[in-house]
Amino acid sequence: MINLYFDAEFTGLHKDTTLISIGIVSASGESFYAELNDFADYHFESDIQFVSDVSHYDFVLLVDLLASSALELPNCISASCHDINQDIARVLRISEKEAFDLSREQLLTKLGKSLPKGVKHNALYDAKIIQAIYRQLQ
Repeated sequence: MINLYFDAEFTGLHKDTTLISIGIVSASGESFYAELNDFADYHFESDIQFVSDVSHYDFVLLVDLLASSALELPNCISASCHDINQDIARVLRISEKEAFDLSREQLLTKLGKSLPKGVKHNALYDAKIIQAIYRQLQ
């Protein structure tokens, strides 16, 4: 299974919204970043598990871009998204609400990790933060 760490920015948090940007980072550090308003059909050769942070919006909207529903995703893409907010809550023994309120940058700093270069809410930067936290908490 290949983990892809991602973040996406949309014009709104509702169905039929427009993607502004997406950042994806692979486990080996390869990255993809795009600012766009339409979707091209990409094909992957291995099983893919998306990993995000509080993925309720981003994954649902990403699925809308990839297929008409999660059940119609290509077989190589898991229809569920691994959410690091749950990992943070489990490892720190706090509620998911408390985990949601934690600064991801402060968490990485407390774990002794340096922050990637970039600006918060840039999808590629956020995907790199998600990747760093996932690696630390697994």
